[in-house]
Amino acid sequence: MITGKPQLINEYNKSLITSIISENGPISKPELADITKLSLPTVNKIVDQLVENQMLRISAVTSHGVGRKAKMYIINEESAYVIVLYFLNDHFIISEYNIIGVQKRTEKIFINNASLEGALQDIFSVLDVYVSEQKDKLKMIGLGIPGVVNEEGMVTSIPLIPSWESKNIGQYIEDRYGIKTIVENDVKTMTLGFYSKYLSKQYKNIVFIYAGSGLGSGIIINKKLYKGFSNFAGEYGYMQWNEKTNYESMSKKLIKKIGMDNIEAITEYKKLLSRAIISFITVLNPEVIVLKGVLIDYDVVSSIKSHVEKIIPQTCMPKFILDNEKDDGEFGVMQMCVSEIMSKIKVIKQSQYV
Repeated sequence: MITGKPQLINEYNKSLITSIISENGPISKPELADITKLSLPTVNKIVDQLVENQMLRISAVTSHGVGRKAKMYIINEESAYVIVLYFLNDHFIISEYNIIGVQKRTEKIFINNASLEGALQDIFSVLDVYVSEQKDKLKMIGLGIPGVVNEEGMVTSIPLIPSWESKNIGQYIEDRYGIKTIVENDVKTMTLGFYSKYLSKQYKNIVFIYAGSGLGSGIIINKKLYKGFSNFAGEYGYMQWNEKTNYESMSKKLIKKIGMDNIEAITEYKKLLSRAIISFITVLNPEVIVLKGVLIDYDVVSSIKSHVEKIIPQTCMPKFILDNEKDDGEFGVMQMCVSEIMSKIKVIKQSQYV
């Protein structure tokens, strides 16, 4: 049990109860007390506060035999909203989601890549409308972009939006609207999106491999996205193919040859991805490898798996899955925003409050 400062404990208990209702609702107060091991009076007080603040609502009243009827509680889906911006090819997709992840509206934003000011103004012209319409209910803005984002929010290696290089884009948005903004690499959000939708209930450790105009990957360890100390984990394009060339440079050369119907280039491309996957397996030993990319189909996945099986012992072979979904990245950004809203206190160590 956590003991210490009452205000912090109350915030922790609110976060705990909100999270449980999000995953298990509709649920009654006695059931919450049983799961959380909190006293029923404490649960009653917190749930009533959350209802008063419109975070929760009563979904039904049920009878369990003789005695008072039990009120069942769920998250109030209209209590909070998030806005997601996800870069796709040559434009942003902007979408509005409620707190339970239902998309309310979406549209495209084409930006001026020539200057930072022009690109931001194109985004602000649409964001201004979204923000003004939701006002107090808008809790977070999230961006998924094709670049590396460090712990401080600085963006690097973003050739598709060169004016954003070495800029803290999230800070520009926060300064304008006063709303917390998170920015994350697009492949990492794809990883989180696909994992949340299809794999989280069955697997704890996966590697998501993306191979397109650039190379990247996302890593889930113990059900959490692993980023490394500087958010650089998974950038396998920097790995050396040989003494002169890294994986990303080699990939671009092969893709160019494949476009000219070079059959040998297709074989080399599969070999390149196979070698990368073997490295991931030997270091991380994941349960699942997910592959996604313009040139990746079922036949390519099958061929890569066959090559990997020649190197990796059968007892250590992960499951191979092809990702054909189009909205994984956008869904992943939404998941990041909603998860942060639902768990205001992410890590609380008992020693801090004892």
